[in-house]
Amino acid sequence: MASDTQKTLPCPDCGKTVSRLAASCPHCGRPMEAAQLIEQTAKKYKLIQLIGFGICVVAVLLVAVSAACQSEVAVGLSCLLFGVGFIQFVVGRGLAWWHHG
Repeated sequence: MASDTQKTLPCPDCGKTVSRLAASCPHCGRPMEAAQLIEQTAKKYKLIQLIGFGICVVAVLLVAVSAACQSEVAVGLSCLLFGVGFIQFVVGRGLAWWHHG
C-alpha cells in the first residue's frame, strides 16, 4: 500500500499538497505538469545510476593500483567490482526508461 507521501507532492507555487493524479492544484489552480511528476520519481533511479557509476570509478582506480603492485587476484576482484557497478548503472538506466519512457 502506498504511503501519503507517494500519493501527493507539494505544489511549486503555494506549497500545499496535491494529488499526483490532479491536473491542477486545487488550492491555487496551478497546472501540474507530467514533467514535474517524472522529476519527483526519477530521483531514486538517478541515485541508483550514480552509485553504480561511483563503484565503476573506484574499481578502475583499484585496477590501476593492483596492476602497479602486480597482484593478479586484486586485479580480478577489481574487475568483478567494475562489473557489479556497471550492472547497477545499467539497471538504473533500465528502470528509469521503464517507468518514464
